[in-house]
Amino acid sequence: MIHCFPCWIAVCTSTVPRSPALTRLGTNKIVGWSAWAFVYRPLSNTSPDSTNSEAMTNLASLAAYRSAVTNSAANSQLFFRLKQ
Repeated sequence: MIHCFPCWIAVCTSTVPRSPALTRLGTNKIVGWSAWAFVYRPLSNTSPDSTNSEAMTNLASLAAYRSAVTNSAANSQLFFRLKQ
């Protein structure tokens, strides 16, 4: 005789915004965003209203479920956004 028991799998889900977060570490700026938004790329610009944002050329790294790109803090007035 075979006994079948139901299997329950617990799944934790949460809604995490894809907006970038900025952290300063020494002379560097670290732009981080949720790892699930891996298809998004960070862009930077000196004006939040401009449509001519430049792609950040550094490769993103993954740490603590977040993607991150390090950028020099030479220009202290930058705005960051993510674009798919």
